[in-house]
Amino acid sequence: MGGFGSGGWNLRHAGTVEGNRRLCADTLRKGGCLEPGFYGSITWTSDDGETNSIRASFAEQLLKLTFRYRINDGDWNPVKQNISVSSVACHYGGERTLFFCPNCGSRRKYLYGAGRLFLCRTCHDLTFSSQRERSADRACRRAQKLRHKLDVDLGLEAWIGPRPKGMHQKTFDRISREIRANEDVVLQHMWLLLHRINGGLPGLSDPEVSF
Repeated sequence: MGGFGSGGWNLRHAGTVEGNRRLCADTLRKGGCLEPGFYGSITWTSDDGETNSIRASFAEQLLKLTFRYRINDGDWNPVKQNISVSSVACHYGGERTLFFCPNCGSRRKYLYGAGRLFLCRTCHDLTFSSQRERSADRACRRAQKLRHKLDVDLGLEAWIGPRPKGMHQKTFDRISREIRANEDVVLQHMWLLLHRINGGLPGLSDPEVSF
């Protein structure tokens, strides 16, 4: 395993932004890593407690990375990568620090270690975890969020009320209908899953919310 000082990281997850380590231009700038003459380490701590690090230096608007890389428990491979950095003026004053993606050249706040090199989300073809949820998962999350908004019981199919003080009746009715529509999707999914487990249906469909 790649512990502290190993100068590398393991690729365990692919496909989602949340499942990969990333470089954040703002964080590195605030940490002094993008100051001319910087030389040091950039570290991450994984959910399992493992700490990995890579060596970095910065000069002439170029971030130079030196690290080792492997997939799962494969062999470690040495990697050197240069990343160009730019400062962009903000409309209301100040500046933003951005990376140039080494592959496509686009300006990005984040670069992701989803492969051998740190590249932008588009080049690594990464999505957000929420985009990979089933429609029933999204519907459940949406219904719970709306119930929180109304400050009512969070239980599935629970009574929606009373109407919050100060909320217009039409607004309350619209939100209530949206809660019920999303919960109907969740219940339909549960029903289909139950029948699939019991052998009643050959496959499981993925119902969509409609209003």
